[in-house]
Formats: sequence, structure tokens, C-alpha cells
Amino acid sequence: MQRTRITEPKIPSLPDTAQIIADVIGRDATLKLASVAKHRAIYIPKNMPPSHWVVSIVGPETAKRLVQKFGGELLVLAKCANIARHERDTRIARAKRAGLTDAQIAAAVRVHVRTVRNVLARLKGGQVAR
Repeated sequence: MQRTRITEPKIPSLPDTAQIIADVIGRDATLKLASVAKHRAIYIPKNMPPSHWVVSIVGPETAKRLVQKFGGELLVLAKCANIARHERDTRIARAKRAGLTDAQIAAAVRVHVRTVRNVLARLKGGQVAR
């Protein structure tokens, strides 16, 4: 039986609004903010107290860089759903290569088994995750 190679999806680019922030605080911190903000505007105060929710998400040093660059501004951060989908698809591909069953992958990634099968079919076909 011939094995079909499962390729990992290509890493998608950040939306322009997210890339501007990522240039200051990095990709990972930007994605954390995007997952919490969910396409809502984020106000970055000129003086951010240590108890501010942004500090709890990205940490004090990263929050300080945000304040230095964007203090007093309202940032609209894209949702970055394509990035989250990419991360999910990558986890699925790696788990399959590690030998897990579709049901085990679904439980680990917290998606329906049908989602696992659809992702694997798309990746086997060489298509890039949307």
C-alpha cells in the first residue's frame, strides 16, 4: 500500500493591521492579542498600569513596547483567523504523522473528527490551508 504524504500548510502572512503591531511586539504576542481582541479596537493607554489586561496577555516588557509606540492610540487588530486555522492544521498534520488516529487527533485538538478528516484530505491533496 502506497502512503500519501501529508504536507504541513504554508505559514500565512499576518493582515496589514496585525503586521504593524507585530513589527513592534512580535508575531506571537500579536496573535495572543488578536485572539483576545477578536477584531475589536484596543485602546493602548499612555500609562499602562501593571494590572491592565494587556499586560496579563503579553507581559510587562512587551506591553511597555506597545505603550512606547502606540500609547494613547486606539488599535484595530484583525482577528487573524487564518493564522489560528494554520496552527490547528499544523497540529493535525503532526499528530497524524506521529501515528495518532483521527479520533485521538480530534480530541487533542478539540475539533470534530470530521474536521480532522477534511483537513487531512486537503493536506494530502497539497492544498494550502485557507
